[in-house]
Amino acid sequence: MAKIAVKAFFGLFFIASGLRGISSGIGTTVVGFLLGGALLLWAWRDMKPRILEKQLQQEVAEAADAASKTFSFKLYGVTYPCQFANAPIHRQTAIEQSKIGDSLFFHEYEWEGAMALAVINRRTGHDIGVVPAVKVARVKSLIDQYDVSGVLIRKEEFVKNGQEYIGCDVRIDCVER
Repeated sequence: MAKIAVKAFFGLFFIASGLRGISSGIGTTVVGFLLGGALLLWAWRDMKPRILEKQLQQEVAEAADAASKTFSFKLYGVTYPCQFANAPIHRQTAIEQSKIGDSLFFHEYEWEGAMALAVINRRTGHDIGVVPAVKVARVKSLIDQYDVSGVLIRKEEFVKNGQEYIGCDVRIDCVER
């Protein structure tokens, strides 16, 4: 935030110096206005993603308030290739393409003789991970009892075996049928 304030300060400074330079010639004024405008535009562009992120967080929080139950967890299996994608893609690529607030759904399948749930991004159609095995029964019971929608609530980097990856957390919003 401090960098944005510095850019805005210098932008206003150059515009003010351009106004002061009107008496000394048009060149000084134009340069002052151009530099000042460029810095103000740069500061505004840096601020825009933060404003959009805050709006998205507020929308996600409002959706959680509307649900009668919520359940959050960290996805597993994010370091493996997608199993349910139309084209071969790695889950890390699918997570990079995903955005906070994306709607998710669950795909039931069998893994090593047990029920498993893949988490699939509605927007991209790629699976971004799986529900942890210890939470599958709980999530399945919520799916059976409620109208369930999933949402991607957080992405964060982590290191595994010296390699950097992106993990993510999801929230399930449950609404009475």
